[in-house]
Amino acid sequence: VISMNNLQQRLNTIRNSNTMIKDVRAHIVTFERTVSSPDGVEALDEDHFLNVRVPKGVKGAQIILYNGDYCLSTLQEGSVSVRNPLYMIEVRLDAAAIGETLNTLNIYDGSHTILLINGEGLIPDSDESLGIYQADGSEKIAGDQFELLSYQGVAYYRAVASSRQLDATLVRYMPTEIIRNVTTMPTFWFWIILISALCVTLI
Repeated sequence: VISMNNLQQRLNTIRNSNTMIKDVRAHIVTFERTVSSPDGVEALDEDHFLNVRVPKGVKGAQIILYNGDYCLSTLQEGSVSVRNPLYMIEVRLDAAAIGETLNTLNIYDGSHTILLINGEGLIPDSDESLGIYQADGSEKIAGDQFELLSYQGVAYYRAVASSRQLDATLVRYMPTEIIRNVTTMPTFWFWIILISALCVTLI
């Protein structure tokens, strides 16, 4: 009991360490128990365990979509010969908090960010971003790309970056007008400084 309580306290520490974490669970197969950060010790739900466990042959943590939850899970297996799982750590992610974090990446006005997970999960930073993505068409997004598109009369650059380890893809839409203004600013200040220097020289 003491060990289970200590484990729950550690799980609570993990949950409180990041606003994007909704729940942390330790599934202990050998004891057929699950320790949850908010709920304590309960019986192991075998169906849930099998659906959120990391697929065989995949190393490291994976984000798995199950029953509407995004679960980041990692499995600790037993001996090499038997390969029985000892325990699994499951971190349930808060999709709304992830969307708010994605919104902080939009440093330019009018830009949008979307996170795709396992080809099924989709977390947008806003409803407008979701509309752009749906109009864009997910079949066009594959691998790392940088392309031009238009949505409701606004031209955007679409930038795509993928992570094979997490099986996730980050899609960003940036208005072309903003990019052009940023890239032309150094040229503008160059001419201002040059003209000012010429005026000082003439004086």
